[in-house]
Amino acid sequence: MIKAQKLTIGTEVQYEGTAYAVEGFAGSVVLLRSTHGNVIRLGLRHLVTSESFKVLGVKNDEVFPVIDGASKEKVKAASVLVTHLLEAMTGYRSGSEADAIQGEPFPGYDPVVTTMAARFELKANELKVTSRTLWNQKKSYEAHGIYGLIDGRAKRLRTSTIDDRVKSAILTVVTSLKDESNTTKQRIRRLVERELKAKFPDEQIDLPPETTFNRRLDDLTKGIGLFGAAKQRRSIANRPEKPYSHFVATRPGEMVLIDSTPLDAYAMDPYSFEWISVELTIALDLFTRSLVAWRFTPKGTKAVDAAFLLADMIKPKYKGYDWAENTKFAYVGVPESIVIEVGNDAPGSPLAAIPFIHPESVIIDRGRVFLSEAFSSACRHLGINLYIARPYTPTDKSHVERVFKTIRENFVLNLDGYKGPDVWSRGSDPGENAFWFLDEIEMKFTEWVATYWQQRHHDGLSLPNVPDLHISPNQMFEEGIARAGFLYVVPDKNLYYELLPTDWRTIQHYGVELRGLRYDGDILNDFRDQKSPYPTQNGKWPFRYDPRDRSFIAFYDHTLNQWHELSWLGIGPVHRPFNEMTVSYAKALVIENGGNKNNHKELEASLHKLLNRIDDQQMLGRKERRLAAVNMMNTTSSVRDKPTKPTVSAPDGEMQLLSTNGDLDMWEPSKSASEDQVTTDTSAAKKFRTVAEAQDEDEDDGDFFNL
Repeated sequence: MIKAQKLTIGTEVQYEGTAYAVEGFAGSVVLLRSTHGNVIRLGLRHLVTSESFKVLGVKNDEVFPVIDGASKEKVKAASVLVTHLLEAMTGYRSGSEADAIQGEPFPGYDPVVTTMAARFELKANELKVTSRTLWNQKKSYEAHGIYGLIDGRAKRLRTSTIDDRVKSAILTVVTSLKDESNTTKQRIRRLVERELKAKFPDEQIDLPPETTFNRRLDDLTKGIGLFGAAKQRRSIANRPEKPYSHFVATRPGEMVLIDSTPLDAYAMDPYSFEWISVELTIALDLFTRSLVAWRFTPKGTKAVDAAFLLADMIKPKYKGYDWAENTKFAYVGVPESIVIEVGNDAPGSPLAAIPFIHPESVIIDRGRVFLSEAFSSACRHLGINLYIARPYTPTDKSHVERVFKTIRENFVLNLDGYKGPDVWSRGSDPGENAFWFLDEIEMKFTEWVATYWQQRHHDGLSLPNVPDLHISPNQMFEEGIARAGFLYVVPDKNLYYELLPTDWRTIQHYGVELRGLRYDGDILNDFRDQKSPYPTQNGKWPFRYDPRDRSFIAFYDHTLNQWHELSWLGIGPVHRPFNEMTVSYAKALVIENGGNKNNHKELEASLHKLLNRIDDQQMLGRKERRLAAVNMMNTTSSVRDKPTKPTVSAPDGEMQLLSTNGDLDMWEPSKSASEDQVTTDTSAAKKFRTVAEAQDEDEDDGDFFNL
């Protein structure tokens, strides 16, 4: 055992080669006097941590390392033996007359009238051991304390009895199985035998018995998940060898983690009312652990969905009318009505208790969606730094990985249509109860975030000055903005167009051809057959398109600083949005019928026939039903992100001048994705609704949904 070395007045110590005696203490300062009379004052911490410090008068062989291998029963038995030895040595079980118990010294142990030899002989008879054994125990106790009385076999450190060559072969085989499917211990034993014969062909190396081999195999593979989930085993194998450090954030929005995962539940197909797989993409603020944005999309998240997730972080979220009162946002520094009016999405509705921030940096993995040009361009436009995690290293985003587990256990698990994380956890028919539509799942998730996630205590959050205080993400957000401040920047009304993917195309006499479809509008009359002013694009112009709604593209007029929507030339009398997948399927149908997919008339006819079948719910086969469902979900998502019409960014005075001169006819060819009917009446396109008309239309919509 380690004998305590106490510093008291008079203790002799050595410091930097000189002997000193302790003369006194003043708080954490110790006063030392050398043999020559020199006095020095040192901090106690500095003294005892110095390499030259040593307490004099303590022999090296008196220090015995503490061995924790002994069981509690062995230590307890040794403690009882100590009392017997002390009684034989001193006559008192405590070892001191001052601490004598009632009746001590007992007969035969009185140190005044008996010798130590007689007491030891009496004690040996009492314990039924030989006198020599007892004297040996006394010697061991005086040398090593209580641990000297414990059987050496109980203190012996566990050592490996397996041949080092066998151990090396086991590790080699286990490493080679990292990317394979799960196997058995019997197969590993055979592979180890084969490895030993290959490495040591001239030596006879016997493996230990099967039980011993399996026990050593478990010891050597502990923590690598050899017999667990194969995906987890690969993830563990890719962990960094050195202890890894996490990203550290000091204020809200400084670092945001983004990731996607398949949702362990089915959503309802709005056409055939069958289940459809869903993906969830979330954004987690590292400092507050707040969920600041999320998107539910059909399986196969698009880059544009990830781009608009950035915009969702900036937008306030609104409280449901039936939510608890504590889900109302605690506004910061300004009247709440101003904050709500800034949102401009649901005037008069209270904000939900979910932070909205402008992120400084985001951390993503190497998913194709996040490495796309559309996502990186959106980050550049919003002034967000982009960090990419190392491949196959989930520890770089361990926080968001853990959030997915909580979402599955506390939210998805309670949804009808829950299908489990894998096929082994799946019920007999989870799709039978999947009656939640995608927008309904998103609304319920928003409520879950506001009522559960943002309100509950998070173990990963703490305040340095009050480390034991339980903190929720919302409370951490309040603490962060109290220190770092809160500044809400109103999003650009043209943000929708700025975040769309860009394609560079020439403007021809017929309009613009983009990804197989042609578009046109009156605004192009001033730019037809002209080269663009962008010197690095060989005369091409930038056009923005939404993969979720290919019925239009957006054109930026740099002369007026204004966006315009150009409609698809084959749009027809009724506006029917369609996504990129629908266009690709229509091209496949043209090829299947022996046509030319590059022929615009044939593609237009094929696309209209497909849209007609979707409208009439006469889809041919399961693939078209899934196509129709995804198309409708994408359209809904696009309409939610899209403003009612492009916004002119010119100053107010310039706008008034344009309106007076009647030069605002650029709205007439622009068709919104939310419009149900295309009109050719210019006056109708310019007409604004009154408040009464808008209320009447809202009432009509309510009657429709109540059918």
